[in-house]
Amino acid sequence: YSHDEILYAMELLCDGDDYMAHWMLCDLDLLQSVVDAFRIKLISHSKQMQQICKIVVRSLRGANEVLHEFTTFISEMAMAGIDIQEIGEEVRHDSGNFKTFLTNLQQKQLDDWSRFDIVKKGGSLTDIQHVMKDRGFTSDARDRGGLLLTHLSAAYDRVDLLEWLVVKEGMDLDALDAQHRTT
Repeated sequence: YSHDEILYAMELLCDGDDYMAHWMLCDLDLLQSVVDAFRIKLISHSKQMQQICKIVVRSLRGANEVLHEFTTFISEMAMAGIDIQEIGEEVRHDSGNFKTFLTNLQQKQLDDWSRFDIVKKGGSLTDIQHVMKDRGFTSDARDRGGLLLTHLSAAYDRVDLLEWLVVKEGMDLDALDAQHRTT
């Protein structure tokens, strides 16, 4: 089976009617095991992972006892580069901890994406190094399209930045973006 087929099966498993939160946690544990065992790069399957995130958020209603586990999962998806901006529409009308958590996490993701603007607007290598050092901009961060700094450097013909990222920061030129492309 392809990774797409495996993740689709996981999506179907998670999308049970009137799912109990406990079973969703079991599904998420299974998903993590499958991702680890098959070395699935989540960013390469971002649409499927977005759908799974939406299913997880939908299943949260009244599941306060497992809120921490669900918020951890959504946080991990955001850190893996999955766009979480469109998940949780039905939560927006609710009050409570998860709505606040999701809103804050979505804002953090937007803030993280804005850090890529320095490359897109032609910032100097020194400025980019400064942003990486002082603002927690890590070499594994991804922009909204799933690009790493190496991809963006190549796209904007920033040889100086690309060389620094590979030689000094140890970034991999063979890392894939969301469309399965290398640098």
